[in-house]
Amino acid sequence: MLCAHLSRNLAVQLHNARTSMGYSQEEAAFIAGIAPPALGRIERARFSHYPWANPTLETMVRLHSSLNLNPHRWIRRLPGGDSTTVDR
Repeated sequence: MLCAHLSRNLAVQLHNARTSMGYSQEEAAFIAGIAPPALGRIERARFSHYPWANPTLETMVRLHSSLNLNPHRWIRRLPGGDSTTVDR
């Protein structure tokens, strides 16, 4: 449940940042130095279904850096009533 929640938040944050900057998936993937299909899976939150396709920490840093995102933004509220947020 937690993984799915985080995956979805990540997908939404990346998609919104990418589109607001006017980048296609291919352009954003090129800037981040990752394969376009990998970005597509991440934006669709499909990587959680394929353990071999989970993005590495390096991929996450590349994406967040290239889109000028704070990496803590995608860790919103934890499920189960915990109101702790990391987005400041």
